[in-house]
Amino acid sequence: MLCCCWRGCGQAESAVFLGLRQCGGLSVRRFGVFVGLVGVVGLVSGCASGADVGVLGQTGAAGPASSEAAVSPEPAAFHFDSGDLVIGPFDPEEVKHNLFDPCTEISDAEFAAAGMVKSEVQPEQSALNDRYISTCALDDDDDYGVVLVVANAADRNIILSSSPSYTVSSLVPPGAFAFGAPSGLGDSCDVAVETDRGTLSVSVGSARMLNDPSTLCSQAEELMNALYEQHSVDH
Repeated sequence: MLCCCWRGCGQAESAVFLGLRQCGGLSVRRFGVFVGLVGVVGLVSGCASGADVGVLGQTGAAGPASSEAAVSPEPAAFHFDSGDLVIGPFDPEEVKHNLFDPCTEISDAEFAAAGMVKSEVQPEQSALNDRYISTCALDDDDDYGVVLVVANAADRNIILSSSPSYTVSSLVPPGAFAFGAPSGLGDSCDVAVETDRGTLSVSVGSARMLNDPSTLCSQAEELMNALYEQHSVDH
């Protein structure tokens, strides 16, 4: 994840370097570690539409219709008061102008049900709109860390083309995956899942230069699982 001070993300700056200055008037020990997907989201405008990305276990060929399949099971989804966020592959070009906004489409009560508290101070969204990314900062006890819920128009293929993939064994949402920041851009781990309105992820980053993503991934995994378990359609 590229760390930007919400000011245009052409420059690749690490979270540690951002820790040397103020960002939006906040202590950069918290918001200077901006672990969003800005680095890969910039690729969306140049990617081909209709990327062939499947949900875990999904096959490319459709079988013949049968009477047993007349009633399809309800698709996996996050069910928020604002509407369902259906899990599955998407076309980045179609999604980028209808991106999910976690800060306005997940209520404070829905965050609280998953053990999350929305931060009182948020990144300036207008600086991210042309990057096709939407973020929501959460409270975190670690002054050197940051936790975000992120939605962006980069799909799994785009993300993993520039970010390392991590193995996380206990992910609950179907098709979920974990990844880190591109080399040299700070310590972070995202647990993400593709949806019909972009890739939704829980992003955990640290300015401590841990050199070990397991702790960050464990926290991101726990939060994503809680969000899905509390707000899945079959909950």
